[in-house]
Amino acid sequence: MDFFARQDTASRHTKWLVVYFVIAVALMIATIYLVAVVVFTGVNSRNHHRFDDAPIQFALWNPELFLGVSIGTLAVIFIGSLSKTMQLAQGGSAVAAMLGARLLNSSTNDPDERKLLNVVEEMSIASGTPMPQVFVLDD
Repeated sequence: MDFFARQDTASRHTKWLVVYFVIAVALMIATIYLVAVVVFTGVNSRNHHRFDDAPIQFALWNPELFLGVSIGTLAVIFIGSLSKTMQLAQGGSAVAAMLGARLLNSSTNDPDERKLLNVVEEMSIASGTPMPQVFVLDD
């Protein structure tokens, strides 16, 4: 396995993921905008007086509504991304806790847990790094 070839492949895949994300956000904004246009046109037609001679016009393009939907959608995406980034920035133990993992006690008597701790300890000794906390997902 060539590390640099894998790195180039991963970089290409990351670029495609960014493109797909941008397309998904644009489609989300367009869909929400179209729903908002239909809803607001329906609300306007219900509030329209029956005695008016002027018919309700369905306008597909409403710049103010489009701007509001775009800003609202981008704000929700930004706030959600910022919130998740702050959660993930707390480190591996926070991620493990979010997933429902439990911290392994170093004085465990379970043979499988003991084996896992020994493997992690050997790897940390071999790499010259301190022993990390070890979490297990039971399910």
